[in-house]
Amino acid sequence: MQSLLQRASTSWTADAPAEGNCTFISDAANGREQRNAEDSGLLAGTFLSISCLSWQRSASRTGFLPIQERDASNIITREYTWGKNLGGGIGGLLNLRQGGADYSYLYDGKGNVSALIDSTQAVVASYAYDPFGQLMSKSGNLVQPYTFSTKEAQSGTGQYYYGYRFYDSCSGKWTTRDPLGERADLNLYRMIQNNTVNLIDPLGLWTLAIGGSASGGGGAGASGSVMVVVDGHGNIGITESGGAGGYGGVSASGGMSIQITNADTIYDLEGVSAQTGGSVGEGISVGAELVTGTGYMGININLGFGGGLTPVEMHSFVEYAGVQGRNIKDIIDFIKNLLAKRKSSCRKTK
Repeated sequence: MQSLLQRASTSWTADAPAEGNCTFISDAANGREQRNAEDSGLLAGTFLSISCLSWQRSASRTGFLPIQERDASNIITREYTWGKNLGGGIGGLLNLRQGGADYSYLYDGKGNVSALIDSTQAVVASYAYDPFGQLMSKSGNLVQPYTFSTKEAQSGTGQYYYGYRFYDSCSGKWTTRDPLGERADLNLYRMIQNNTVNLIDPLGLWTLAIGGSASGGGGAGASGSVMVVVDGHGNIGITESGGAGGYGGVSASGGMSIQITNADTIYDLEGVSAQTGGSVGEGISVGAELVTGTGYMGININLGFGGGLTPVEMHSFVEYAGVQGRNIKDIIDFIKNLLAKRKSSCRKTK
């Protein structure tokens, strides 16, 4: 049976492997959702199954990368081996085990799957794409789902599954909204403000903060920091934090801090977090902390000046952080509008 998927002016034809309408089920972090194939507004999650009456496929994942596929009888049909990648798994799929045989992936310079070879180095499948990922040609008899951008091509819809959204290569558009909503962009169907030259967002899950911090104590201690923070969605802001806890040593230090986390946006850093680590050195001190917050983890690296009765200290603090931020694009647009008004005012004066 064929189901027609429609969104705006773009349509897709989906071939169902059995009679009946396909049902897409996603199990995201915030709950389980099920929709019929006629609605392409799917929500992606860490687990995805597609069922068309008796046909069902499920994927086991490590993080967001699949390592196994199983059929409705829970029998393993495919196994994947991943290595280093360009971000988001792109160019990092190394091996496919399917039907008792192993196949290796080959890539072009952009991380698109260009071919697969078997254990004898013979090419069993090859692919060519247009710039937007439309499959222009395919040769070979091997059937496997990973092609453009090392993403899974959905056989039921022809769209690529990116882990958080679905992408249609025919129209060159995302068919599902950014999970961040208007915090990322007023246009919910864009990615990184269409600025792929200067911005990246391999997972949509990272923040980077640089600023100053200070801590000290003896038995008990306290800490505080002020940092500039950015994320992969083009948000930038200021985060201020302070806390207290146990302090193993008698010393104090302060200096520059760099924090990297897997938080989705800078706003997810707001609230309570636990920071456990230590520092070493007299005069110049070097330290590191493991940061754990609600739904994210990260690391702090500190370099500064310190001193005290003990050259080595260990601590465990509970901190609260506040975040004030804006999207970089909004800031740029504000500056452009301000400059435009100033030019207009100058012309009127003349």
